[in-house]
Amino acid sequence: MVRGKRAEKPETKSAKSAAPKTNGHAEAPQPGALTPDQQRALFLQHKDRRRKLLEVLQTANSEVRNHLKVVKADGFTKEQLDIALKLDTPAGEEAVRMKITQTLQAARYVGSEIGAQMELFTQPDVTPAVDRAYDEGKQASMENKRAEPPYHPSTEQYRKFMSGYHDHQATLVPGTQNGGDVAGEKVTRAEFKKRLAKNDEVAKAAIKAKEAEQAADARH
Repeated sequence: MVRGKRAEKPETKSAKSAAPKTNGHAEAPQPGALTPDQQRALFLQHKDRRRKLLEVLQTANSEVRNHLKVVKADGFTKEQLDIALKLDTPAGEEAVRMKITQTLQAARYVGSEIGAQMELFTQPDVTPAVDRAYDEGKQASMENKRAEPPYHPSTEQYRKFMSGYHDHQATLVPGTQNGGDVAGEKVTRAEFKKRLAKNDEVAKAAIKAKEAEQAADARH
């Protein structure tokens, strides 16, 4: 009886045979690869960069902690500042609104007096536009921003914004002919008034320039 031949297994290259021959020497680096010394130098550069970044981070963290101490001494809290920063953006404002709504709703569910404020919170803002513009101008002055109302110069809102801005600016200088201190600079009362008028002129010029640009774009 003739036995059949055993099926031969397909030849497979071993890891050893698949590896390129190097004649017993270490494999040379591929074109564009780093040499050991170059890799070491790169690593040391990363190490130095990380050390500097950690130093910056440590300094920043220290400044943040020190600032919070001042904040607390002035009667404010970290949470208040975080909320105020969120309110700077529409998305952040919506997140704060949702949080307050959920808090008031939960308070109502458990019978807390806080929940009774929910109707007041959900009501639309009925503050007159001119009063809101006045407050916006005053806040712009408090934040050391330029007097640039987001309203057309012909509107009452524009005038109220500038009025709020100027009214707060006026509190920064004593009402005497000797002048006062503005951002560390001694100025006379007359000079202070000139600066207020200049701010108004700059704001109007900026609005006119923007309107001219929009008109030019519309023609094209």
